[in-house]
Amino acid sequence: MKKSDVTKTGKHHSGFPNSAFMRKCEVGDWVNYLTPEMAEGGKKLIQEKFAQSDCYFEVN
Repeated sequence: MKKSDVTKTGKHHSGFPNSAFMRKCEVGDWVNYLTPEMAEGGKKLIQEKFAQSDCYFEVN
């Protein structure tokens, strides 16, 4: 999707270029984008949402 023409040109309705929403898609790359507080909040949210399901989702 990163090589798609739609991501190379144009803007989102927020005014940001479409290319601003693309990442490297590498495992662990999130540390370059999220603060430790944001990561902890995401971890808690995932645990809450999956708590009543049969899915096991380990977050490190």
